[in-house]
Amino acid sequence: KREKELEGNQIITASNHPILLSELRAADLKKSWIWEGYICKGFITLLTAPPKAGKSEFMRGFLKAIEEEIEFIGQPTTKVNILVISEESELDWVEKRDEFEITKNLKVWIWPKPFLTKIKLKMWEDFFQEVLEFCEENEIEFIIMDTISKYWPVDNENDATQMTDALRPTYLWAK
Repeated sequence: KREKELEGNQIITASNHPILLSELRAADLKKSWIWEGYICKGFITLLTAPPKAGKSEFMRGFLKAIEEEIEFIGQPTTKVNILVISEESELDWVEKRDEFEITKNLKVWIWPKPFLTKIKLKMWEDFFQEVLEFCEENEIEFIIMDTISKYWPVDNENDATQMTDALRPTYLWAK
């Protein structure tokens, strides 16, 4: 293991090390699907669509499928603990929970409106660490951020450096 001390005394431990290609075995690296073929534990999936296209409604239907461990758009789902970081209010979530009949059988934590304004990169990185700690404490295996562009510290999505810096903390969650 290697440890690297970051700004603000934040420590991130990485267990990455070189491995001989010939020693990798598929059986040791099996994917664990939340939604077969689309969303896998330990990976980052980006679902995109124009504003008001129905991403949030899609997500709530997906949550219901996970709760019941039924197929969603033709593919099986697996029940997991979930954290939703949302731009929608608590009231919106109460209404949609009741409309979609999402019950206590599914552990879904809602973090509504974590920031009231755009934030700087350091606060963004700190937030990701805080989310990671919350997920470890509550055995959360699936994080949904709806909508990432409302919060991230990116002014220009065509700037590769800004995009890389903003997406780098997501790798913490994948680990």
